[in-house]
Amino acid sequence: MGHPAGLKRDYTELEKRRLKSVAMFRRGEKQADIARKLGVQRQSVSRWHKAYLKGEKNLRWNGRKGRPRTLSAKDLRHLETSLKRGASSHGYDSDLWTLRRVADVIEKQAAFRPNTVFVWRTLKLIGWSSQRPAKKAIQRDEAAIERWKKTKWPQIKKKPKMAGKP
Repeated sequence: MGHPAGLKRDYTELEKRRLKSVAMFRRGEKQADIARKLGVQRQSVSRWHKAYLKGEKNLRWNGRKGRPRTLSAKDLRHLETSLKRGASSHGYDSDLWTLRRVADVIEKQAAFRPNTVFVWRTLKLIGWSSQRPAKKAIQRDEAAIERWKKTKWPQIKKKPKMAGKP
């Protein structure tokens, strides 16, 4: 079934729920009743019961699963500090960060070339988000634009044709 999108698993709460089932197993409660009380599937309770019979320690959380992170917490803090200094401090002509530029910084610091997906996830991990700069000309004159909209635009704007007129 999985987990609802956007929700993180709370492994300590999941462990507490499994350990509640242990007390219920000891009291001799039926698996169907345990599943109903804990709000889980019967298959989960059955799996927990098999693990319980092999030893209660098998129901405890044994750490994060999956591939270990490439960058440590210290590396992430160092990366964020580097990024906050701006792209121009790393030799780029503007302070606009792109995924390729961030990948270059990571490559210099961690000695491996990350792909764009890795860079994107790493930025998300340190709390950075995608933002686009406002593209407005420096010499933009707001007052002149408003005058043009009020005087010139109505003159050149096409008018709807009247019914019956060519």
